[in-house]
This record gives sequence, structure tokens and C-alpha cells, in this order.
Amino acid sequence: MDLKNSKMQLEETNRELIRSNVELEQRRLNMEIVFANVAAGVISADAAGKILTFNKSAEKMLNLKG
Repeated sequence: MDLKNSKMQLEETNRELIRSNVELEQRRLNMEIVFANVAAGVISADAAGKILTFNKSAEKMLNLKG
């Protein structure tokens, strides 16, 4: 009985992770669309200051290559 419950719990956790990953990917895609269509320069960085992304406007302003 314990093995069956553990398997069911693992499967449910897996389904939740899949849903979370799909949601995160959708948010990422939405942010890319917004960044691409904003006239202002937008740069995202991590906590250490490493640049993660920048849009076309920031690329032009800072003379960067994507």
C-alpha cells in the first residue's frame, strides 16, 4: 500500500512540475515579446550583475551585438 501511495504522490508531483514549467515558459515568451516591442532599452541581469537579456533598443543604444 505504501508503494502505491508513493507512486501516486510522485506522479502528482511530476504533473505539478510539468504545469509549472509550462507556465514559466509562457511567461518567458511573453516577456520576450514585450521586450522586443518596447522602444526603451531594456536589460535584464541576475543578482551578480551578469547581463541575461537585452532588447533591440538597448542593443542599438549600447552598440551591442545579440
